[in-house]
Amino acid sequence: MRVADARVATVRAMAADIAIHENFDLDALADLKLAVDEACATVLAKARPDGLLVCRLLVTPERVEMRATALSDNGQPPGNEALGWHMLQVLTDSARCWVTGDGDEDRHLHVLFTIDRQARRT
Repeated sequence: MRVADARVATVRAMAADIAIHENFDLDALADLKLAVDEACATVLAKARPDGLLVCRLLVTPERVEMRATALSDNGQPPGNEALGWHMLQVLTDSARCWVTGDGDEDRHLHVLFTIDRQARRT
């Protein structure tokens, strides 16, 4: 197992554990775990090999938000036709991706998704 894979598994487990404590249902938990994997994979696929993957989770009783960020190798977000990106959009209630920074050495790729309990009730 690669180091990055082990770290993604840790983020996935942490996100699921926090969501369990907020009483998210089993379907939302399953979607959350897969979405964490896809968000991290999307960022890691475009990240510099020496970069740092930063993941932030915001969990409330009604919503889970995750943001994954890393230095980008080419400053380009994934294409809309990428399977992983399509899966992320299907698994979540909102997903977006963008690049920040000016120079080649300072471009960060960001992926943000939310799973909203209220949106799933309707």
